[in-house]
Amino acid sequence: RTSCGNSRSGVVPTIDGIIAVSETDAADRGMLGVLRNAALLRAQAELICTLDDDFLLMPNWYDVLAARGRDFDVLTSDVRLPDGGRYWGHATIGGPRGHRLLRPDQTSDHAYMSGGCAWIMTDKVARTVPWRTDLGFYEAEDVAFARAVQARGFTIRHDPELVVFHDDPSYTQ
Repeated sequence: RTSCGNSRSGVVPTIDGIIAVSETDAADRGMLGVLRNAALLRAQAELICTLDDDFLLMPNWYDVLAARGRDFDVLTSDVRLPDGGRYWGHATIGGPRGHRLLRPDQTSDHAYMSGGCAWIMTDKVARTVPWRTDLGFYEAEDVAFARAVQARGFTIRHDPELVVFHDDPSYTQ
């Protein structure tokens, strides 16, 4: 596991099994591409999950992933909100449908993975497609990454059984 972010004290905590990547300046400036690329360079697993610190995985999330098999390049989770609604876990943007949630069984050439919403990519995707380092928070860095992933021939799939919660009551549907 790799963790990347901002430590106000300048000291990165040591946690067994975690490789900490200190990128305080990039974190302060909201440069997600810099943060994610730094973490991915140090990742040592076949599957890599992007997960923001305000997300909670259902207790069976990993079991569902392990049972699913590895027939994907990128796999999105079903993201639920505190009000019971859905978040941008399985969505489309930039195409004829605009920016909207997709039904679990729908696909779209304009699908994307929203930021740190507990989606998984293979190490091949991580090593082939870098995040843009010129985009920060809320500058569609996740959409740019999704388009780069698709341009390289990788696919984005969704598994509605991989359920996570966005633990922030300010987000509602």
